[in-house]
Amino acid sequence: MNIQFHFRRIVVLGIFVQLLALSGARGQDDFIVTSRSSTVVLEKPSEEASFSFAIFGDRTGGPDSGLLVLEKAVGEVNTIGPDMVMTVGDLIQGYNQREAWLRQMREYKAIMNRLAMPWFPVAGNHDTYWRGEGRPEDEHDGDYEQHFGPLWYAFAHKNCWFVVLYSDEGNAETGEKNFNKPECQEMSPQQMRWLERTLEQARGAAHVFVFLHHPRWHGGKYGDNWNQVHAILRKAGNVSAVFAGHVHTMRYVGPRDKISYYTLATTGGGYNERNPLMGKFHHYNLVTVRGDAFHVAAFPVGSAIDPESPKRTEILLQEQSWAIHQEQQRQLKYPIRIPEFKGSGVLKIGIKHGADNTGDKGLTYALLQADGAAAGSGFFNGGDYQWIQHPVVGKQELLLVLTDADTEMTGQSPGNGGQIVIELDVTLDNP
Repeated sequence: MNIQFHFRRIVVLGIFVQLLALSGARGQDDFIVTSRSSTVVLEKPSEEASFSFAIFGDRTGGPDSGLLVLEKAVGEVNTIGPDMVMTVGDLIQGYNQREAWLRQMREYKAIMNRLAMPWFPVAGNHDTYWRGEGRPEDEHDGDYEQHFGPLWYAFAHKNCWFVVLYSDEGNAETGEKNFNKPECQEMSPQQMRWLERTLEQARGAAHVFVFLHHPRWHGGKYGDNWNQVHAILRKAGNVSAVFAGHVHTMRYVGPRDKISYYTLATTGGGYNERNPLMGKFHHYNLVTVRGDAFHVAAFPVGSAIDPESPKRTEILLQEQSWAIHQEQQRQLKYPIRIPEFKGSGVLKIGIKHGADNTGDKGLTYALLQADGAAAGSGFFNGGDYQWIQHPVVGKQELLLVLTDADTEMTGQSPGNGGQIVIELDVTLDNP
């Protein structure tokens, strides 16, 4: 019996050793499956629930071609696949009467409605300020609420709350809307009471995220009304971040009383000069929420690529300034190298031209092939970006020649200048 007992103990011990070896091969937390052995312990990722949402910056203040930037951002965010998309206002150019306002509203919504997930608007000054005859008492407030949604609202999602505020109610006594006057940039008692009630309702949320158009915490022309709003947010205890736009510059302030303040630049809007180091560029933010933490990342428009799409966009010349300031230098030349590809390609050249009232009419352009033959020509004028498009084939050399024959080289506004960017859109035959 003793021999049998010891034999059984040896067998059991052998099985235990095998199981122990298998356990070591699977890893410390028993989640790695392998037929190999290693002393390296691979850490198990967090199983804590998480989600993400995107935020679009201002669309307005630039040319109509900014809609193409917005369209590109929509396609990229569909590839990323967050739960939803938020905005920070200035959705349309506005500053007009109803007919033009409605047309711009339809253009914007037609693009945003291509998102594969819900999106939520925020009202900015471009969306609600009226210009011209027939000014209604509330300017475009009524148009906005009829076609975009409430001027302020909130909703819950996955144990978080999202609060949208309206920062252009205007002067309570005169009704004037003007973001340069502090008395026109105070939140009404009605909206303040609503905010307090909403934050009370959201008391059990892991995070509260707040969105509005004007970054009033910068003070100055906004006055000090935001201090009262901030006190309400601080008292709630679970407001994690506030997002705004308007200044077309990416900024971060915080944390202030554990609340982080973010300002977005543009998603199709205008800026005087692209400068990513100064926070001036087209982008969207992606926020990832996991438990008590959240993470914010800014993605330049054009940086996310769908590997399953047959379409590709390549920047051949990053947006940069150009200048003509000398009589003997009225031409600028830009070599363009088209890389090899199999499919159909479209060369897109964007020029922003600093036209003025000193006789400057615009720029002529010529697109030349390697042998000097003309591939295209035309004329740029106006102060906003204009785009030309030319079909191209892969692996060729082109030369873009810009000529300014009429600008004055003396006086108050000598010379000419602006911005230029060159892109290549390709649809591949066999992606």
